[in-house]
Amino acid sequence: MAGDVLPPALALDEKAAPAAGGTLAYHDEDLFRIFGIETTSINVGPRSALELTAVSAAVRLLSETAGGLKFHVYKRGDGEAREIDREHPAEALLNEDANDWTAAGDLRALLVSDALLHGNGYAFANRVEGRVVELLRLDPRAVSIVVDQLTGEPSFEVSVVTGGRRVYGVRDIIHLRGPHLDVDGVSGLAAIKVAANAIRFGLALQRHGVNLFERGARPGGVLMTPAGTRIDAETRARMKASWRAYEGSANAGGTPLLEQGTAYQPFTFNSTDAQFLELLRFIVDDISRAFGVPAHMLGEMGRATWANVGELGREFLAYGLSPWLTRLEAGYRRVLLSPDERAERFIEAETDGLISADIKSRAEAYSLMRAAGVVTGNECRARENLPARPDGDSLSNPNTTSGAEPEGRKVPPPSEPAEQEPADGE
Repeated sequence: MAGDVLPPALALDEKAAPAAGGTLAYHDEDLFRIFGIETTSINVGPRSALELTAVSAAVRLLSETAGGLKFHVYKRGDGEAREIDREHPAEALLNEDANDWTAAGDLRALLVSDALLHGNGYAFANRVEGRVVELLRLDPRAVSIVVDQLTGEPSFEVSVVTGGRRVYGVRDIIHLRGPHLDVDGVSGLAAIKVAANAIRFGLALQRHGVNLFERGARPGGVLMTPAGTRIDAETRARMKASWRAYEGSANAGGTPLLEQGTAYQPFTFNSTDAQFLELLRFIVDDISRAFGVPAHMLGEMGRATWANVGELGREFLAYGLSPWLTRLEAGYRRVLLSPDERAERFIEAETDGLISADIKSRAEAYSLMRAAGVVTGNECRARENLPARPDGDSLSNPNTTSGAEPEGRKVPPPSEPAEQEPADGE
């Protein structure tokens, strides 16, 4: 696109982030050595963290939910009134295409994903004659934040493929920081760094489980011979070959040949088996806390019930997703609206679709709002994607009447009383 287009950011080689410090309830390496698990060789970075299914689910849930919402430019009216300003040029950038190759929702999802995995998400606002014509996602590894020591205002240094760096101000860069604020008060701290120990141990457990089932069994026991029995090298070789022949999941269930009174004595691992499963739950819980996502949305249903899942979902909207929407709204407002426009316009996410429940619950909610005069019938129909009706713009309560009978059911007025005949003799 014509104009002052920023060259693409340098595609830097990905480096695994060092494991962040922190104290977890299960951080003792000795506990993992019980299972033969080594965690010291596992580095936690954006790519490796996504191999843990709980992390992948959390990133996908937050990024895709934010990307699927509509954001609108609203114009303030009298009092609390407002209406969508569909003529504003930012409407297309918010809801159609951010640029020629990226949909607006996809860009939002990328920014949220970058903030979760790298700590910060960035988009460059390309202007032509002062108007933003496209938003371009920047590689977060190619952007550095420089904070003015006097005012605290940040600026953004961007590496470009042509060499060198370009510096941009806050009106040129949409900056979406991660869920945790870094010590500089401006940068975000990636959720995968906060939960680095949990992710590292989770990856170790996953790999250990894969190896366990690939072998068909764990080191579960010993071969015992009667006292005084000596087994020569040839017999040991035969027994070893027989035992090896039944290793692996494909050969499970077979019976190896044991000689000279040899018996298999299994170890008992009941307590460590239970601890293994408990560790998996703890890891999901820690990742849930770091990402701000309810554990049941990551597949951990241990404390979820039919009665509380709905409430947990509402908590996710209020405390897990809402901060992301607030930061996105602030970034859009700063970049897409001029200082003069902000006095009478603002940008806000449309979340009605997230809180829509089943049709029975929606009908009850509409009925209450109609009775209270909050919405009109046509506004309720619009939320259900139904066409408006000519008589649907009234705020009056449809459940009450003013005393007048509907047309066609009016009671005819009483007829005049007939004049009485005078009695005889009067």
